[in-house]
Amino acid sequence: MNRLGKGQCIGSWEELMMTKTLKGAAICLAAFMAISGTPAVAEGFPTKSIKVVVPYAAGGQGDVNARLIVNKIEQLGLLDQPWSL
Repeated sequence: MNRLGKGQCIGSWEELMMTKTLKGAAICLAAFMAISGTPAVAEGFPTKSIKVVVPYAAGGQGDVNARLIVNKIEQLGLLDQPWSL
């Protein structure tokens, strides 16, 4: 007959919690790997024309700066999409 002393048990609370934590982590890892296993097919960005909205009056400093930035981006050829301002 196996007798346990006072305060002793077959499996400790810490072992039980560690097992549950490891099982939970393993399930989360498996789910993450399943979701990220298939690569996403992305289209070329952007597919439509880019519209720049300046929330200030036309001819103001904000409008002038936006036009300068758009012109510079078009000159450098950073994006091959049409722009509208």
